[in-house]
Amino acid sequence: MTSSEEDHPTRRDFGKVAALAALATAMPRGGCRAMSGGDFDITLFGADPTGISFSDAAIADAVTMAIKNSRGIFIPPGRFKLANQLAYTLPAGALAFCLEGAHSKLSSLYWPEAGGGISGAHQANTQPFSLKNLALLTGAAGGGTAFSVTNASGASNVLDVSDISNVAIKGADGGNLADYWSIGLAATDFSYINSRGLSVVGGSAGGTIAIDLSAPGSEVSAQYIFNFEQANFEVVDTAFLLGDWVQGVNLAHSNIGGRLGISLPAGAPGTVQRDQIQLTIADNQFNMTDAAILANAAFPDILFHDNLILSPSGGNGVILNVAERGSLHDNHYIALGAGTGTAILIGAPGYGGLSGIVHDELIEAYAVGVDQTLAVPPWMDPATANMRYIGCTANTKR
Repeated sequence: MTSSEEDHPTRRDFGKVAALAALATAMPRGGCRAMSGGDFDITLFGADPTGISFSDAAIADAVTMAIKNSRGIFIPPGRFKLANQLAYTLPAGALAFCLEGAHSKLSSLYWPEAGGGISGAHQANTQPFSLKNLALLTGAAGGGTAFSVTNASGASNVLDVSDISNVAIKGADGGNLADYWSIGLAATDFSYINSRGLSVVGGSAGGTIAIDLSAPGSEVSAQYIFNFEQANFEVVDTAFLLGDWVQGVNLAHSNIGGRLGISLPAGAPGTVQRDQIQLTIADNQFNMTDAAILANAAFPDILFHDNLILSPSGGNGVILNVAERGSLHDNHYIALGAGTGTAILIGAPGYGGLSGIVHDELIEAYAVGVDQTLAVPPWMDPATANMRYIGCTANTKR
């Protein structure tokens, strides 16, 4: 290259400048309506919609420019291939991270190898994210975490709501289930997430966690308010994995299939999980080989109602090995392998020692309808609970 060439922009530089100038006057696409200007189209930075070439550098450039200019990032129709994880950091003065496609069937980011996905670090507790109308695809078995986000401020998020709408997280093999993500969404110290139309599909080898909220929290950075509606989680090992300091989880009008629906694991030996409260599960369908809910830690204020629970042979319904304050009512439990499993188990009381209520449940073909042998006091009075059992070997235990 001559000194003259070094001192002057190339044609490619002029092209990028022209593209950015055009974007500066573009109409907003609506991905981040509170942010000024229009979204940055990644193809104008050189991203390849055919998926032949890797688009890491182009997408990284678009993300950098979007964050710097308080804009969103637009993924047009196409399959954009990446070699590495897409990592971004929102500095304290940035507004939000917004990524939007045309449709989850049309716009996709594709990582052919494991270790891909998107990882975000938000430096202030006033910075939401938005993912809309796109697919995150992996070409590997156990491909890593599709989207992980961390609030690194050390304080709980304030009332700035993050949004996931019409996003598909799955393998790139067209439903053959050989490719799958290890985790769909993982949030650490993050609050106020609304999701509608999120789809997470696991793999035939198992192991996928759709929503991971298990990262240890604290009193000053508790994770609050998670609303999931019209979700489709299929062939997952666990739909929701909940940890310490998680409060206000709501799931409605969704279909969940796999091994476990909601898992509340026990804490480390010698510790007590704290401030897990307010879990509302309503109007869903579960088809789980293990259980719709498996609670090995106290989670007060569980409200579980108007759900259909299908249990393949040996599967269970709601297993509260540690039970503290809640209500189960108007659910329909069906054991698909007649005479196996337990529909409802109310175990030992949690640290609060409070009781709950079970009533108006329809239970079919389980070995045990309701087992509250360890409950103190019992959650269900068989004389007043208005229970209906069809073909159960044992209706109640107490």
